[in-house]
This record gives sequence, C-alpha cells and structure tokens, in this order.
Amino acid sequence: APCAAGDDRRRGAVKTVLQESESLSGPAAGNDRKPSSMKYYNQDGNLTKQERYDYKGNLSEITVFGYLDGARVSNSKGIERPYNPPPIVMASPSGAPKPKSDPRYSNKFAFCYDSQKRLLEKTWFHSNGEVQIRYVYKYSGNQREELVYAHDGSLNQRYIVVFDDKGNEIEQTSFETRDGSVRYKYSYTYEFDAKGNWTKRITSKSVTKYNKLSFEPAYAHYRTITYY
Repeated sequence: APCAAGDDRRRGAVKTVLQESESLSGPAAGNDRKPSSMKYYNQDGNLTKQERYDYKGNLSEITVFGYLDGARVSNSKGIERPYNPPPIVMASPSGAPKPKSDPRYSNKFAFCYDSQKRLLEKTWFHSNGEVQIRYVYKYSGNQREELVYAHDGSLNQRYIVVFDDKGNEIEQTSFETRDGSVRYKYSYTYEFDAKGNWTKRITSKSVTKYNKLSFEPAYAHYRTITYY
C-alpha cells in the first residue's frame, strides 16, 4: 500500500476548528461546557498547530506540526498545572541502550492508504525512531475495524466503527482484546454547517435496563469552524 505523510481532511478550506465538550449526565450535566482542543490548518489542508485543554478548560499542551526530510513530524510542549500529577516516565529495560533522539522533533508519523485513499495504517514514532503506537484499519461495507498495537506489538485496543452514507461515524463498539466481549458501545448524532462539517455531535452510551438495550446521551461536542 502507498505510504505518505498526511492528515485527516475536512470538507472545504478549513482554517481553524475549536472543539468544546460538555457532559450530559451526572451532577454537572449541561453546565460544564469547556474547550477541549483548538486546531489550525494551512491552505493545503494540513494541520499546523494544535492546542489541548485539560478537564478544567485550561491550556495543557501545544503541538506544532511540519515536515522534515519528507516526513510528517511534530513537537509538543506540556503546560504544568499544580492540580495535575507529574507525567509518568517509562523506565527502559536495564542495560538496553536507547537509540539517539532527534532534538528537532518529538514524534514522527507515517500513513498508509489503499487505492480508494482510505487510511490503512497510521504509526507514531518517537524521535529516536522507536514505534510508540500503531493503528491498523480494515474495511467492510460501511464498517471499519480499528486495531491499536502498543510499542511492543501487542494488541491493546479493538474497535468497530459504523458510518452513514456520507462517511460520518454513527456508531462505535469497543471490544476486550482478551476474549472479544463488548466493553462499551456509543452512537452519534450530528448537526452540520453549510459546508457539511459537523458543528455539534451528541454521543450516547449503550445501557441495559430490564434486559433491554438502549442509548442514553452522555456527551455533547461542539465545533466552531472558520474557513479561508
């Protein structure tokens, strides 16, 4: 399959996307709308910068994206907050020398597509060349299976996603990797702008009551999109 550097695409010449989230269940339901991310795109449609916000709505990380030697790379800087625990540092195996890191970036990305331009694989690398995480996608009709592999090659997540006829995700099921049982299932409904990009998405989680499966609203996500 052909591999290249790439990004998720949006409909139209998107300039920025501000995403906010809000809980629809629990004591704060409907009253805790906060920013979760801000993305900036250039006129070629490539992501150039991303800001992430923590659970309190405060800026927590800034990532810039670019290209080095033809590869898609990023560099991130976290913002420490007194209420956040320190980051977990993974210990390296005793006596195992680590490859030298490239100081110019934090992560490198590789993307593989099929002849229909559908994403087949997405791999994140550390700046020393080691694999951080790898995503593999398989398609069947209006469904896509997503397999997530850890740095050691072990499978640690598996999902089945269902799309509508316009390519919007309308259902996601997460499975246990040990026995294949269902961990959770979500369904999605949308509101769209004139370009066909969603501006509001309601996430409902499956619940079983009286031996009957139903979906209850759990989260709302909002996107404010600007265009070139």
